[in-house]
Amino acid sequence: RSKSESDADADADADETELQTPDPLSYLHGFDAVPQISILKDQITAACHLQGGDHMLDIGCGTGTHMPAYSQKVGSTGSVNGLDKSRDMIDYCRTNYGALPNTSFTVGDVYAPFLPYKSRSFDIIKEDRVLQHLERPLEALQEMHRVLRPGGRMVACNPDFRSFQINTLPPQYRGDARRPPPHLNCDLGALTQRVLNGVIPTLCAHSGLGLSLPTLMQRVGLDVELRIVAVPLIGRRDLETVVPISYMSRLSWKNGGISEQEMEMWLQRLEWEYDEAAGNPMMGVLNFYICRGIKPNDDDAGTTLSLPPIGTKLPNPSPPRSPKKPVSIRFVTPRDTPDFVTECLSLINTEYCHSDTGITLSSPRLRPTDIHHMVHQHQLMVALCKDTHELLGCVQVLIKDPTTTETTETNSKQGGLPNLTIDGKIGEFTCLAVKSNTRATIKHANTQNVTVEISASETNTSKPPQTNRSRGIGAELVRAAESHARHKGCTRMQLGVICPSTAKDSIEAEPEYKVWLQHYYRSLGYEHRSTVELDFELQTDVQGENVVVKDQLHDMYDVLHQLVPCKAILFDKQL
Repeated sequence: RSKSESDADADADADETELQTPDPLSYLHGFDAVPQISILKDQITAACHLQGGDHMLDIGCGTGTHMPAYSQKVGSTGSVNGLDKSRDMIDYCRTNYGALPNTSFTVGDVYAPFLPYKSRSFDIIKEDRVLQHLERPLEALQEMHRVLRPGGRMVACNPDFRSFQINTLPPQYRGDARRPPPHLNCDLGALTQRVLNGVIPTLCAHSGLGLSLPTLMQRVGLDVELRIVAVPLIGRRDLETVVPISYMSRLSWKNGGISEQEMEMWLQRLEWEYDEAAGNPMMGVLNFYICRGIKPNDDDAGTTLSLPPIGTKLPNPSPPRSPKKPVSIRFVTPRDTPDFVTECLSLINTEYCHSDTGITLSSPRLRPTDIHHMVHQHQLMVALCKDTHELLGCVQVLIKDPTTTETTETNSKQGGLPNLTIDGKIGEFTCLAVKSNTRATIKHANTQNVTVEISASETNTSKPPQTNRSRGIGAELVRAAESHARHKGCTRMQLGVICPSTAKDSIEAEPEYKVWLQHYYRSLGYEHRSTVELDFELQTDVQGENVVVKDQLHDMYDVLHQLVPCKAILFDKQL
């Protein structure tokens, strides 16, 4: 054999083991052609309850299979708008369905602010297996909610891949006298579960999204009905079409869930186990969650359409927390008055004193030079009451690029927290402060005897001091900071909670406010990544005074100094 022939065989072997992702267009065509999937699609269409004159938005329209039916139902006075992130899908839809009356197709992103429609534009919004692929499904639902008119319907369908199972009952229990050959003799049920465990978490961004879908839709303010549809997949062909098990076994191997030998054994055992010609087809099942949410009417928006039920009506939870006051959010600029900048400085310093920060660090938090630096570097974001223009909160937003070595405002000695191991730009926010009705006073600043006293504000002297912050302002500022970072090309957002180090490394040993703060950031979608002990060392000088000779916190933030050993609890979120 020649060297070229050997190399060709080696290339062929490499191609066989190479993991090829199914072609999206081919996969969707095959998916829609499965009879049980057609029944599922009909149930989704029924849940939409399309009427003549309805204006419909189909999020992730894919191949547009149901566009003719939708166009017919809404009639000449309605419209159907297909949106997909894939230009190939949109081109396919325009070629095959572009001639349908009152039908249009748009390349677009469901995340705010990229959904290219005005608020309250649609009577019905349909989404089918899109949210499971999105890192931030709640934000996508919020944007869909924005363009849905009051009284309108949002219908979403997503599977819970964790529910997927294959019939693995051993032959002796199903009346089959055959026994597997020695090289295929294994616990098929246990091996199948290992294969699935090795692949299900990586199939999409949220493989169990179906089960979370009702709660997410309620979270954006919809009245939700739920129907769970168990889709039976009978025969190897339907299984491979809907849930491509051969591809999944290779992916499970690549992920380290099973060995290559176990992958081969599993696939061969399935071939041996099931014989469709003998009336013993392979059978699997996957649960799909169909949710229909109704956007409540405004007081003057008329009546809601009477709809036939699709399943279980979920009880309405407590209304989502939203700002008590309508706010506008913007960056502070050098054009703002010195008094306004000083007010921002005072707000940050005062509200940070409410926490145990004053016990951990020297104070004041910021100096006038620091706040002016933020303003000139376009880092200080504020929330103002729309009606009174009162300052309600502020946050510092940093954009950091770990790939550059240049000394800029985002890559200087005072560049903030240690970067997590992430490629590309990173957003970071700090100094999140929201106005409250109490006042904090620091005593013995810049010493280890520092204390913080909380007192009632001048307008609330008759009541005991309580920290009563403007509800929802902090979350609005964080979302605005994330949107800014995303616009600047950041892939993640990070933050740090600075705490005193404790001998017992547990959340219970941390100050109460810091524990609350960690739960708060988790509620905004942030995940704990690591905890970093900050370098700190005291030495005694000749006068017997303690002198700080190591202070990593000061290395990160020029204005801050440690008075005691501290740690940075790092959180981040994919944007």
